[in-house]
This record gives sequence, C-alpha cells and structure tokens, in this order.
Amino acid sequence: MRDSDHDLWCKAVRGDAAPLLENLPEGAVAGVARPLNSVFVVEPGPDGRQTGTVALAGPADGPVFGVQDIPSSFRVQRIDHDDRHWILHAADGRTLKATPGQFANQPPILDEEHNPCYQAHLEQSWEAIARMYATDAPDRPVPEISDEVLGGFEFDEDLYEYSATFEPPSDQVYVRFGAAEPDRIKALLPSVRTLLDDFERIRQSGLRYLWDRWLRYLWDRGPDDQTSEQAEPELFREAIAFRLEFYYSGDFILNYSDGGAGYFADGYWMAVHFRGADATPVMLSMEG
Repeated sequence: MRDSDHDLWCKAVRGDAAPLLENLPEGAVAGVARPLNSVFVVEPGPDGRQTGTVALAGPADGPVFGVQDIPSSFRVQRIDHDDRHWILHAADGRTLKATPGQFANQPPILDEEHNPCYQAHLEQSWEAIARMYATDAPDRPVPEISDEVLGGFEFDEDLYEYSATFEPPSDQVYVRFGAAEPDRIKALLPSVRTLLDDFERIRQSGLRYLWDRWLRYLWDRGPDDQTSEQAEPELFREAIAFRLEFYYSGDFILNYSDGGAGYFADGYWMAVHFRGADATPVMLSMEG
C-alpha cells in the first residue's frame, strides 16, 4: 500500500470503496465487505508474486492494516466473504478462511534477504492465519502451557500472545511467542530449550554482531571523544539482553538495552535477528 492511498483506504473502510477500486493496478483482486467494515486487496508484484492488504475499522479515526506477502503457490484469483470471515480462493482450488483481525495478525517471519527458507516459512505462516487469536475471531479456550525450563506461561489478552520468563545467570529475560498458538509453541519448545542452554554464547554473539555491524561504525565516525577501543568493552559489560522473541518459524530476536550507558537514543533499543537453525545473527533493527 502506498502512503498516497491512505485516504482512499479510509474512505473504503467507511463505506465508499469506489475511489480505491478505481485506482487499483491491473491484475489486482479486491473484496469489499460492509458487514465486516473491511476491505481486502491482493495486488500483483514482481516475478509473479502477490501482496495482500487487509484494512478493518479501528478504534480511532483510521483503519487497522495488515500487509503480507502471499506464498507463490497460493495464487489468489477471487475474494469472497461471509458475515464474519474473508474467504480467499486460490488458482489450485484451495481456500483460506479467516477474520479480518486474523489476517492482520499473520505471524511475521524473518526478512527474505536474510532467510534462505523464506518461501517455506511464508507457506507455514500463511496456513496458520486461520488459527490466530484476534479480537474478531471466535472465542476459544486458552490452554495452560508449562515447561521444565520456562515454568508456567502467561497469556496476554490484549496482545493475544503467550509469554514466559527465563532466569539466566545475569538478568531476567522476558520470552515472547508472538502470534503462535499453543500447539505451535509446544512444537518449538525443544529447540527453545536447546537455545536457552546456550544462551550466554548466543547473547555474546548478538552483541558482537551489533558492535561490528553498527556501533563500531558510529564510534569511528562520530564526534565522541571516546574511541571505539574504549567503548567496546563498556558495551559488552553494560548491555542487557532483556527480551527474547520467537518467530513462528523458530527464528528469533534478541533485544538489548544499553543499561543506561547512552549507546542508544532515549526510548529506543536494538534488536538482533537470528536464524533459528544455526543461531546465527543476520539482521539488526532499532525498536522503540
């Protein structure tokens, strides 16, 4: 979705979809569901790919958006709806039926640039949409989950996600499982335990990646009197790994604060994204 189209989407969700539909690119597939206060558009992309955008009326003035790549194998040809769900029809006869909120809450995956398993993870994430917790999804039980390492899990009824805490030798780590449903979390737990057994090495690996890919560059080119040789050991001493987040695929993100040392802008922290298969750091993002 282009920023310039935002007003068109707002109008469409409020009931006037004609301007949006008139401006869609050739080959786009669209659905307008007045009972759902929602609009779904699938647009063609490069190399025959498709991108889906679902918009639904939000609590504020503007709509809530969910934007996702669509697996190449699920080529959307038609979009229908009932009184609660969007129904996407693929060229091979498959369908995907989920609420607007479930489509907006599709499990994220590691970026394609850094993910050799991107298409497989995208298929997995796409297939999981209909199982996501969402405000407009039918109520269903929230099973209790416990683990020999992480103990009991909590379920956040606002974020619709499970979380737990881990107590390494240093600081407590908050462990989040994002959009994963209970069965998926249970399937991930063996690899999660293996990761936690090796947590200190992984924490150091993420810090090294953060330093070499970003902070060293800033120190060597910035106005600060402190040299990178002085700053490096301070970072490794002061930085705190405070949150571990798992992608649906098993890849993961480790979030670091600077422990008040002033390495990051106020209110922000750095996240290092890892491939789960080999616990290799591959990507940085700044969070706030």
